[in-house]
Amino acid sequence: MRGNNRKSIEKFRKKLSQFTTMNVIDGQAGLIMYTSLIFYSLTIDNILNIIVLLILAGVTISTLTGENGILTKASTSKEQTIVGEEKEAITLAYTTCKMDDFSNNVTSSRLQEELERNQKESQVSDLNEDLIVLFKETSHRYTIDQDGKIERIEDLTPEEQNKVIDMISDKLVITGGGEVKYLTNPNQVENQLTKINLESATTITKYGVKKSTYDYFIDNIGKVYTLKDRVCISDEAGSELNGKKIIDIIQYANVNIALDDEGKVYTWAEGGRGDNNNGELGDGTNESRSTPKCISEITGNELNGKKIKQIYFNNSAAMALDENGKIYVWGNNAVGQLGDGTTQNRNTPKCISDISGSELNGKNIKQIYGKGHTKIALDENGKVYTWGSNTFGELGDGTTQNRSTPKCISDITGSELNGRNIKEIVHESLTIIALDTAGKVYTWGYNSNGELGDGTTQDRNTPKCISDEAGSELNGRNIKEILHSAYGTILALDNTGKICTWGGNEYGQLGDGTNQERSTPKCISDITGSDLNNKNIIKIYISKKTTMALDDEGKVYTWGYNSNGELGDGTTENKNIPKCISDIQNSSLNNIYIKEINIYEDNNASIISLDNNGKVYVWGDNAYGQLGDGTTEDKTDPICISEDRNNILYDKNIRKVYSLSYSNYYYITKDGEIFNYRYSAGLG
Repeated sequence: MRGNNRKSIEKFRKKLSQFTTMNVIDGQAGLIMYTSLIFYSLTIDNILNIIVLLILAGVTISTLTGENGILTKASTSKEQTIVGEEKEAITLAYTTCKMDDFSNNVTSSRLQEELERNQKESQVSDLNEDLIVLFKETSHRYTIDQDGKIERIEDLTPEEQNKVIDMISDKLVITGGGEVKYLTNPNQVENQLTKINLESATTITKYGVKKSTYDYFIDNIGKVYTLKDRVCISDEAGSELNGKKIIDIIQYANVNIALDDEGKVYTWAEGGRGDNNNGELGDGTNESRSTPKCISEITGNELNGKKIKQIYFNNSAAMALDENGKIYVWGNNAVGQLGDGTTQNRNTPKCISDISGSELNGKNIKQIYGKGHTKIALDENGKVYTWGSNTFGELGDGTTQNRSTPKCISDITGSELNGRNIKEIVHESLTIIALDTAGKVYTWGYNSNGELGDGTTQDRNTPKCISDEAGSELNGRNIKEILHSAYGTILALDNTGKICTWGGNEYGQLGDGTNQERSTPKCISDITGSDLNNKNIIKIYISKKTTMALDDEGKVYTWGYNSNGELGDGTTENKNIPKCISDIQNSSLNNIYIKEINIYEDNNASIISLDNNGKVYVWGDNAYGQLGDGTTEDKTDPICISEDRNNILYDKNIRKVYSLSYSNYYYITKDGEIFNYRYSAGLG
């Protein structure tokens, strides 16, 4: 800068102090550097004033606006700072999720919860195993994989923000920018695929969906809406949800329990239909109530002053877990499932962790489970606690007596859980399956189909590590995923992509070459001549009776029940060995990379899959025309309806398939269009 402009610099320095406390260093380089650093933190009016002062101080227009000019550098500096802050926020949230959760993968809902806890307004969605984070204020997007690697991806354009990307219920859609819209005139034509008219859709909220239940959903700023009437009950005059940020909601039958970001609990019964007979609402009464009430603020309530971080509700019994790992219970207690030492129903929450002599005393519980009347908890050290119903030994305490107080079955002398760090419980029925941090499998409880995998069909009231059994085909395997079907069939996937099965096998769904139930695990990937040989399976599926798998090359394998062509192998015969239907000559799946399989089931299964180009392939049950091919004939071979010039989905790039029921499907395209198939009689 010229010497005769020294006074201008001093004048600029004084004027700048009106807008910022930063000092200005003499010389053009210093001036540019410091101006770049402060520009992004000022208002537009202040920036304009500073630009005028810079020009008066002798800075040329080219210096301001050129490729390396002050404004360019200021913009770049601002962008880099924001991106850095956003990446740091994602890293912090991801690390917290990993530390707090025993599971291998961080879920989209869990990551979003942590981002919001750090005051980052965002929308997190799934992209296969990766997650996409969209920051609302900047429209910046990032992917984060399950190893924590973060990459910036292209930001949403205004067009992309308005495109439909998902659904949460019939007629409610979500746009890329997070708006939830109601299809006021969906233009659905029953019994055929129809393009839905989006022009008249009305906006319900601009803040996406955090979670939904049968009757309600929460948006990302914590307001609660009814799915049926699209009414924001958080905004109703006098509502105890007013001004609260709800982060979770669960529903069982007609009872609703919600949790806000301060850890306070709210309860109500949908429609007030007498759903508090067992004290499920936890408000000290047995009277039904259709308006949300904050039971955490009731004087004398044991939730008062506690910060709850997890809620669970099943079979009219409620559980809540606070930030210190303590458990609170209320509701139905017929078999001692509340764990309070009685079998009396309770209409106010009780902290069973604080009961004198309780084995939960001083324990930091990290996860609670509660299917049926059997309750299970995991502490921070991977120890297992059980209480409630025990007809088949599902408590794992060496008895078949119901128990109304929690017992640490990991500490029982001689227990095979002793010294083991359990990370996950699979509790879908009366059979209990546990998985430790080394990928070993433990089982106990009901065993009529060999579900326990211990070589017998006798129920067992103590946990057994079936991975450590001599000669077990689980020996030395690190199991990462377990599925349990309604027919007592167990599928386990190890970390090398191999599948082991045991349990019920009436239709050959175990894939071991027989139709006999199996009481010991079999690695069907290692069977000589199996189509699974040397394949890396990345995803397993099981309906009631039909089993499927997807490998890392996008190939599809099927076995089990097949009366309606569910296996896609050109027949209607059940198969007891896996078949790679992608390798069948002339199959429409040949040389196609399938990225997603959807099994929709009533009594039989309809299969809808997507390839990596968004094309749709269908096969199986088609009694209602639900496969969308214009017929009601079952399909024993996969057909690509996206390549049928007469089909409305012809040449469409499908982003997602959404099913309201086995006979009501929505297809969402990458361009934001929606197509629907609805069978009227099938909807009752």
